[in-house]
Order: sequence, then C-alpha cells, then structure tokens
Amino acid sequence: MTVTSSGYGPVTVPASVQAFNPSETQLASTFYQYRADITGLAPATAHSYRVAMDGEDLASDPNQFWFRTAPQKRFSFLAFGDSGACSAEQQRLVELMSAEPDISMVLHVGDLAYSDGTFEQFESAYYGFNAPLMRRLPFFSTPGNHEYYTDFAAPYLSGIVAPESGVPAADQGRYYSFDWGDAHFVSLDSNLLSSSSAAQMLAWLNADLAATNQHWRIVFLHHTPYPTGFHLGDPACLAVQQLVNPIVERHGVQLVLAGHEHGYERTHALVGGEPAAPGSRSTTYVVSGGGGGALESVGSTPQCALSVEAFHYLRVDVKGRDALILSAVGLDGGTIDRVGLGSAAGVEADGRAAGRLCVSPTQVQAPTAPSLLAILAGERVFSATNPARPGKQIALYLTGLGLTRQAVPTIRSGSWPVSGAVPVAPMEVWLGERLVEPLFVGLASELAGIHRVDIEIPADLDDGVYAVCVVADGVSSRPANLDVVRSGTAYRRDRARTKVHARS
Repeated sequence: MTVTSSGYGPVTVPASVQAFNPSETQLASTFYQYRADITGLAPATAHSYRVAMDGEDLASDPNQFWFRTAPQKRFSFLAFGDSGACSAEQQRLVELMSAEPDISMVLHVGDLAYSDGTFEQFESAYYGFNAPLMRRLPFFSTPGNHEYYTDFAAPYLSGIVAPESGVPAADQGRYYSFDWGDAHFVSLDSNLLSSSSAAQMLAWLNADLAATNQHWRIVFLHHTPYPTGFHLGDPACLAVQQLVNPIVERHGVQLVLAGHEHGYERTHALVGGEPAAPGSRSTTYVVSGGGGGALESVGSTPQCALSVEAFHYLRVDVKGRDALILSAVGLDGGTIDRVGLGSAAGVEADGRAAGRLCVSPTQVQAPTAPSLLAILAGERVFSATNPARPGKQIALYLTGLGLTRQAVPTIRSGSWPVSGAVPVAPMEVWLGERLVEPLFVGLASELAGIHRVDIEIPADLDDGVYAVCVVADGVSSRPANLDVVRSGTAYRRDRARTKVHARS
C-alpha cells in the first residue's frame, strides 16, 4: 500500500495477510484479510493512497481514495446503528452521509450485518453498502447482539483492527478507546455484561476514563440504558443502566451513544437517572438505531426528552472545548433534532450564527429560542395518568418567544391570569406532523417572563405519543412527548408512535 501526503513524498507499506478457510466462514472460497499499518502521519492532513497487488493497482484514483488524519481540536463525525439490512433506506442514508461536508470519521453503534452477522452478511450489508464512506473515512464500531449470533462475533472481529488501548488479549477488538481531536472515545461491548468478562471490562472502563485528560468524553455501545419502546424490560439494557452508567457519569462522560432501539431517542441531561440541574455535570444518552433495519415502536419514559420512529443518522460537530452540536438527520435530509452541549459563547446551526442570551455548561439559548417548561391538561400538569384528550384544550408554558407587543387587555384563561402581550415573532405550534392554530398566546402575569399558549387537540387524532413543539421566527423548541388518549388514564407505551415535523 502506498500513501502520499501533501507534506512529503509517497511511502510504501507492505501488508500482512490472514486467510480464513471456508470451514470458518461458510463462504464458497477462502477469505483473505489484508492489513497495512501506517505510522508517523501528520495530523489534520489529507493523504491519498493506492492499493496494489503483484504490481497491479486495485485502487488508485486520488479523488476517491484519500483520507484526512485526526485534527487537533475541532472536527465533525457521523454515527448510526442497526443498519445492516441491505434496505433502500440504508442505501439512502449512505448517500446522504457521503454528501456531508468536512466529516472526520464514522462511529457505528452495532448490528452491522443482519440477521446473524455472518461473513457473507458482513461483506454485503456492512462493507458493501458503506464502501462510499469507507474509501475515505475511518470506521470505529461496537458489536451489537446480532454480531454475536455467529461464533461469538468472530466475523465482526476478523474485519476490524481496534486501537491499542490496554484491553486484555482475550477481549481484543471487543472494546477499546482512542483519542480524536480534543475528545476521548470509548467503544464498549455491552454483550459482555452478562458474561464472565463483565467485571474485567468494567474495571478497564473505569481505569481508562480516569486516565484521560481529553475535554470531551464519548462512550458508544449497542444496548441503550433507557429504552422507550420495543426493548423496554430488556435485561441487557438494564445491565448497562446499572453497571455502566455509574462509571461514565462519575468520570464526566458528556455523551453516550447507543442503538438497539430502531429509531431515534434522546434523554434529558441526566445524573443518576434524573434530569440534572442547569449548569451541573451531566450525561446525555442518545439512541441512533434508525440506520436501515426495520423501524420499531418508540414511547416515553421519565428520562426521555424525545423519541422518534424514523430512519436517520447523527452528525456531531465538536467545536473545540466550547461546544458539541448533535443533529439527527432524516431520510429527506431534514433535521429531526438538534441539541448542543458545552459552554460556547455562541453556536452555529445550519451555517447561521445564533445570537446568545445566556450560557451554562449544558445549555445555550438564543434570542428567539422557545423552550417548553410545562404542559397542563385540564389545569393539571400533564402526565401519563393525566394525558391530553382529543377535542380538549391543553396549555403550554414556555420561554424564549422574544419581544412582545400589547394587543389586548389582560384576560383570564383557565385558572391563570394571562396578559394580552403577544410575541412579535411569527409563531407556530406543531403536534406530530400537524400544524395546530393556537387558541390563545399571552404572558402569564403571575409567572415573570413565561408565555402561555393554549391549543386544542384535534378531535380526529388517534391514540399515541406525539411530539409537540413551538416554532418562533423559524426556531423550534425541543419537541416534548405528549400522550394523547381518547378514554381511560393509561396508554400502552410499548405501542406508542412519536412523529415529528422538524422545524429549524
């Protein structure tokens, strides 16, 4: 293999080869894995490469076969999981990811090759489908449960070369860590939590996180600790919550990425399973399991800030130590969700600079930045036991609607006095994919700086969990899950669907 850099001449590196016999792989012929170890490359530098065998070029186009080494501070990466179904949706997401600008590397959160993680399935569902990305971007993966369906993940292990990170020889490739820019990444094998290797892996995780000095700490694994739908009650997810979460939160891990649930889910910033106080050290848990496998139901839990049944991938922009911006991108290329972590003085969304009113270590607010604080149904706080009813009104309490103007005298709406001051900025309310006309908008006079927005739940809305968000001057609040139930006081969350009409 020959590597050429703009900083020095070409370097040729011989490759080692390992043969896998048909008896091991169930393939028709012998499978060969070639490995070339290249060292001493300058950081943040573009390198083209060519691959040759017996003097014949197998890959040589510098426009296709190139990569950029890890930067020193700012960088962007992609993440997705549960992709290995060879579906049209998987193909579309690969096309969208290939068009993303300025990407440094890719994380995969498991279930790379359905349904059994065989050599043949890896060749098609993982290496084949992701070839446009793999030509120029390094992939770092973690094994899902489907990888373990074939020979304790042997096909998965044969295809990756994990960074050296002090992992015991018996578990090489199953878990590892590495630095990239100003971030420390840890790939953890959540399948091992039910095995005799669990204690050894957890001890390694504790020591690894204690040793890093990197500002950003990101852990990725397959089983989410806080499933909302299809995998509620999964023992593997509970094991992550009980065994992994305390370690990552103790060591200041800001972001945990997972899969297993086939959709998008994001928790509030949490400490010990509870929403963290503003400004305190916390961890956000994100599920990106919509990479191409059949979608599964999502629901709502006390930890969940948003759950969406949608094919998607993540783009994460690490802006030095100031901010990390995570965006979930759907099949149409639109943004499903965007959340910022860090203490930036300002962030950019879709290339547009956003102004700033206040900053904390966990939150950034813009001048027009609607934020839902509470939802009342029937003058009581909305909950799973006090859901919204079709044909009935609910009240949304929020901040961040910007400047107001006095339109009508102060009136009374429900039990709260409400001012007639209305926002100057254009405002919309979305319930799932439906635009709902507000019945009333005004300042709650007994709650300084708080707006109240009354809407009526459409009478024809089916039972389910819907995302409600308020858009002010084109800026959307983070969607909140809203249970809508026609009768009774409970809803089967394992069958819930959340639909989001993303606005930004």
